[in-house]
Amino acid sequence: MGCCKRLFCFTIFSAIFLALLALLPGIPPIAEFSEFSVPEIKKLEGPLELNNLLDNAEKLYLDKVSGPEHLLLHKNELYTTLHGQIAKLVDGNVVHIAQIGKPCKGDYQDSICGRPLGMQFLNDKELIVSDAYYGIWKVDVQTGKKTQIVSKDEVINGRKPKLFNSVAIAKNGDIYWTDSTSDVSLDDGLYTLLMNPSGRLFHYSQSTKKNKVLLDGIWFANGLILSPDEDFLIISETAASRLIKHNLKGPNSGRTELFLAGLPGIPDNLTPLKDNEGFLVPLVQACDADHPAIFQTLARFPLVRKVLARLLYSVDFMLKKANEIYPNDYLEMAKYYWGNFAMLTSVVSPKRLTILHVDYNGKILGSMHSMTGEVKGISHALPHPDGYLYLGSPFNNYLARVPMPKSAKIKVSKVAYEGAGLDVGDSKKFKEVPKEKAKEVPKKEKPTEAPKMKEFPKEAPKEKEVPKPAVKPKEEAPKPKEAPKPKEMPKEVPKPKEEPKPKDVPKPKEAPKPKEVPKEAPKPKEAVKPKEVPKQDSPKPKEVPKQKDIPKPKEAQKIKDPAPIVEEVKDTTPPQQEKLKVIKKGGKVGEL
Repeated sequence: MGCCKRLFCFTIFSAIFLALLALLPGIPPIAEFSEFSVPEIKKLEGPLELNNLLDNAEKLYLDKVSGPEHLLLHKNELYTTLHGQIAKLVDGNVVHIAQIGKPCKGDYQDSICGRPLGMQFLNDKELIVSDAYYGIWKVDVQTGKKTQIVSKDEVINGRKPKLFNSVAIAKNGDIYWTDSTSDVSLDDGLYTLLMNPSGRLFHYSQSTKKNKVLLDGIWFANGLILSPDEDFLIISETAASRLIKHNLKGPNSGRTELFLAGLPGIPDNLTPLKDNEGFLVPLVQACDADHPAIFQTLARFPLVRKVLARLLYSVDFMLKKANEIYPNDYLEMAKYYWGNFAMLTSVVSPKRLTILHVDYNGKILGSMHSMTGEVKGISHALPHPDGYLYLGSPFNNYLARVPMPKSAKIKVSKVAYEGAGLDVGDSKKFKEVPKEKAKEVPKKEKPTEAPKMKEFPKEAPKEKEVPKPAVKPKEEAPKPKEAPKPKEMPKEVPKPKEEPKPKDVPKPKEAPKPKEVPKEAPKPKEAVKPKEVPKQDSPKPKEVPKQKDIPKPKEAQKIKDPAPIVEEVKDTTPPQQEKLKVIKKGGKVGEL
């Protein structure tokens, strides 16, 4: 009894505690929690079929690099972003280029030493770098000199960016960049998967030196690239397992569309390929029907997400206070990893590693996989002229590479880019997209395009072919309807022979084969009519013996039918009437 009582009390107190966490206002983290949904994950078939192209990866620079998140090839030299620095990898050596933050003890102090993520060359010697904690910077790769472009303290449209992520540079020098969330910093990134989407897409003008918000409400905005003609941007919406497209030119300028949804994992950096052959999409964490992403499953349950977020924060808060009272590296590391993405990938991430090859129309051309689990958490895939595909990760202490798989070259001369239709006129409307997918979308003019998201696979036309076979049987059905002509035939039969006809009525149903001679098949239906109409004496009553033959095996019908048919054609003369009289009396053809 004592154990039961204690268990009951524990359950009651736990329920009260969880209720307070969910309902009391002002408890961190301060964020919005509302219901929304995520598109269904695609099946691993067709271009997504599993293979082993990423097996047997080599591990380079083992223990020499820490978290090579982004890779960049410039003049055949490989650059990467590591914890606390930008570096160049040359002949097995790690050459330091620059550090955005201050010196620190280790990776768990990223907020001090900085964490560079995305980068791209502005010209031959200047590199634009996005540091998760310190903003957007310009770095001279020859001297290491750095200049700040966007400050972490700059308020843009009423909010400060909290997690600077990726950059893309236009030919005129303008910079497009993403802020993954405006709620928490990278060391608490795990909370972004439980909160409402707050990521944004920005445009920095080199002429005005000002930032403009192009898109808001992205669920962890991540990697981005410009199209070959720079008429639109493609952005990774990591937590939603999809890619979105923002138009920069043309009639749809300023509008956002769904580009590719239901990816079998969460996308990260995007790598454009040469000759307009599309781009590579590494999935930093795999997810599918057998291994769904927990945070995507909980998207429809805001109260559950709110309780989990507050529980995580309560533990985080205790670790923080403990470290303040008794400072030590172990408590600091525990606090860092508690809210970091590394905990998610190391605990619940499946073994599958996947990289997609996608074209600029939103079509998946192919995929590369590995099921060994030797290499995981890949955030960047970079083809190298040496024939290898280099794989970067923010969680690994090495740089992996595999032989570059040979794929068919795709020549693109003139591409017509078509969106699937999530029409978003401004950034605020995009926030509503995930919430209105299920029901609210059809109410508005723009949301009416939302269902087109499912049409990207372009598999719909295949379904239209299904009804075609159904039409064919309907065409065959009318053939028996032409049988009413034989109705006149039984009328010619005299009354004395009408008695055997009802006996034959059930059996003609078994002989649908006479479709070759549809005039004779329907006679059983007219068996009742001959009683009233014995008047007509046309020469066609020769078919009467065929009914008598019906009870016999079906093969007999086929043998006897051709003979009378031939005789009818030849004996169209009046003598046929005499033969008819003989048939009616004896039912035999002996006199003929």
